[in-house]
Amino acid sequence: MKTGEGPGLLVYLLAGIGLLLLSACHPGAAEFSASAWQPDSGFGNSGFTSPDLGAGIGTSEYLNGIAGDTQDRILITGSRSVTGGYVMYTARLRHDGELDTSFADNGVYLEAVFSIGRDIRVLDDGSILVGGERDNGGDYDAALWRFNSDGTLDNSFGTNGTSSLDIGGNDERSKAMVPDETANIILAGSTADGSQIDLAVWRVSAGGDPDTAFNDPEGFVTDNSAAGGDGEDISFAVSTDSSGRIVAAGRSWNGTDSDIAVWRYLPDGQPDSSFDGDGVAVYDAGNFDEIFALTVDSQNRITAGGFGVPSSRGYDLYLLRYLPDGTPDADFGSNGFVLYDHADENDGIYDLIPFSGGRILASGFITGIDDVQKMALFLFDEWGNMTDSFGENGIISASRGTKATGNTVGIDSAGRIIVGGDFSEAGGNRDIGVWRYSIN
Repeated sequence: MKTGEGPGLLVYLLAGIGLLLLSACHPGAAEFSASAWQPDSGFGNSGFTSPDLGAGIGTSEYLNGIAGDTQDRILITGSRSVTGGYVMYTARLRHDGELDTSFADNGVYLEAVFSIGRDIRVLDDGSILVGGERDNGGDYDAALWRFNSDGTLDNSFGTNGTSSLDIGGNDERSKAMVPDETANIILAGSTADGSQIDLAVWRVSAGGDPDTAFNDPEGFVTDNSAAGGDGEDISFAVSTDSSGRIVAAGRSWNGTDSDIAVWRYLPDGQPDSSFDGDGVAVYDAGNFDEIFALTVDSQNRITAGGFGVPSSRGYDLYLLRYLPDGTPDADFGSNGFVLYDHADENDGIYDLIPFSGGRILASGFITGIDDVQKMALFLFDEWGNMTDSFGENGIISASRGTKATGNTVGIDSAGRIIVGGDFSEAGGNRDIGVWRYSIN
């Protein structure tokens, strides 16, 4: 395993003080009007809605996953606070941003036991897949739920519509999910035995059963000490490439702080030794680095985004790209790495997706000199440069309450950008928000 030592000449985009230092730059993608993407006036209140999930006063709600269906409706999942913990919710919004009362119970499904929804997909047949974690009465298991298009659980999946995945009685958490090309479902997250936290990746059949052909006969793989420490390895993002290999990304403890870690597994669940020599690439960008999102392009290049603490000034946004062999892509940013720092304040990525023209659309947060954290969208070209014609210098941001975040981003069936996240209300509780942007 080769371990990156962090960038030499980073791509520092210090927008707050107007300083732009770029290396290894390439021509940007096709330009479009700076005013093209605007809040969609046909959605909610000027492009924003905060749906009432019936939580009541004094509770918090979090939005972790978003997806659009073929009828311009939006599916969201996350968690709602209840006495003693949280419960998973899944809801559907109409094209205008109102709750779709034909879905589940007046637009919202609430799980009966402690649980969290982390990711959501609308499948080709209109069914809805949610990944996350669920209390089994003693600890948490990684979990999947499959819903019919009307919001009722699909009883043909798992046990009464739910599949729980346990590893030896440990505490399992699923942070990300992706269906593969064969209709299997990949989950990635962690397993904990009380003394340490290890990476965990599961593969589940279309019917909700563990796929025992994956790391035969386990149906899962685990890993620890990717960065050399023996404490915590965890994935927050997962995808597959054109060869059916599984890519997971997150963080690994190096003994002092956490480094970025990207794992790649063969379709049979074995580490892919053609990726950085042993199946895992580790990158040290500073202090407490982690990845929350990734995408794999048609060339099997891996682009991953997150944030970390490269110095004492707070969180900075990270974006990396690896070539198929696990080496940093020297044509991307500065030796494969982009760092963005806005006004010496906190910035980061929670999700990213491929965008037209080989570009990368990311959602997360940005903090200005006024110390207000906003939901943010970032658009990068194929080489890691900010797309200046998108919003203001490549960024669209929106204020809502305090500490607003864009946790998840997607494109709906009409080509509009949909963003899900949450923000703090005046009393300190969290509430969910959905934004939609269209080309005017």
